[in-house]
This record gives sequence, C-alpha cells and structure tokens, in this order.
Amino acid sequence: MKIAVIALGKIGLPLAVQFASKGHDVIGVDVSQRTVDLVNQSIEPFPGEAQLQERLSELVPAGKLRATTSYSEAVPGADAVVLVVPLFVDDRNAHWPTRRDADKSAYVHAHARKRAKRRIGKLINSRRSSRYAER
Repeated sequence: MKIAVIALGKIGLPLAVQFASKGHDVIGVDVSQRTVDLVNQSIEPFPGEAQLQERLSELVPAGKLRATTSYSEAVPGADAVVLVVPLFVDDRNAHWPTRRDADKSAYVHAHARKRAKRRIGKLINSRRSSRYAER
C-alpha cells in the first residue's frame, strides 16, 4: 500500500516509520525543507525518539520511506492519506490554532485535507498532535 503522511513532527514521523517498517511505501510531507532534507538523509530531525534513528537508517536507503514538501507529489498516488494536525494546549484548555497563533501549519494541513478529500477512494485519517502554546 502507498501511504502519504502529512506532517513529519513527533507524531507523524514515527507513524510514517511504523507504516514503512510494515512493508508499506510511505511518502511524508512537511512544510519544513530542513525536516524533509534530514529525513531523506536518514537523520532524525528531533533526536531522542526511541529507535527512530535506527529505523530511518534502514527504511530510507531501502526506498520504503521518503519525504517531500510537495503535497501534489505525495497525495495523488497514495492509497491512504494520514493527516497529523497540531492541537494547542495551554493552561486554560485545548484549542485549534487561530489566526493569532504563530504556527500556521494547521491551515496548510487543512488545505491538504481538502485536496485529498476531492480524490475519490482516498482514506483520510486526521490525527491531532498536542503541543504547549506559549501565552
């Protein structure tokens, strides 16, 4: 199965690695060129995730996992699209990012979800990741 994972952060990249380790062909999409470059070089972009470096070192050279900044490169050929969208958590509550929030990635991911939904037969699975918002 060909799987596109949108957003290669602390939730998306390990999820992409798990899919690839089960034999699926995975292409990850991220808005950060730095993250994409590191993944494609088999280097974990955020050290400390258990066994992530070892898995990247196996899966990327084997062609089971690669990364791009282009949704149009990943989504059209995918049998399944997994979308990981940030959810902000502060001392008051959890909330979706607003236009006032500095991190605009949720809007980019929402756009990707709309584009993927237009393709009949795609499985769209949205995952919300949490991060602490500075207030």
